[in-house]
Amino acid sequence: MNHLVDNLPTFTDLCAVVNWLEELTIGVTTPSWKIILDIFGEHGFLPDMNTGTEFNAEDESNFAHWLVGQALSGLQYEPVHAVHQIYHKFADEWRQKFGHESNA
Repeated sequence: MNHLVDNLPTFTDLCAVVNWLEELTIGVTTPSWKIILDIFGEHGFLPDMNTGTEFNAEDESNFAHWLVGQALSGLQYEPVHAVHQIYHKFADEWRQKFGHESNA
């Protein structure tokens, strides 16, 4: 966890942000969840962003922001404070759709 927090992504590179959050998807409580939410918020990434009618699966940036928002949403909720494990599936769909490299 410390390694990930010490190596935050370049927030202007959406693929780096998506990949970083995928590394965080470890299925356990994230002790640094508040710090992560604060840092991402400073860069304009908020929990539950681009949901409902604001979501556009055909727009690369919109889809990525939705994906990040879903990950951050999981971090903020008690008692788990973790990125949901299904994040991998949606991250893979986003990468494939928009031609980005896998995290693996």
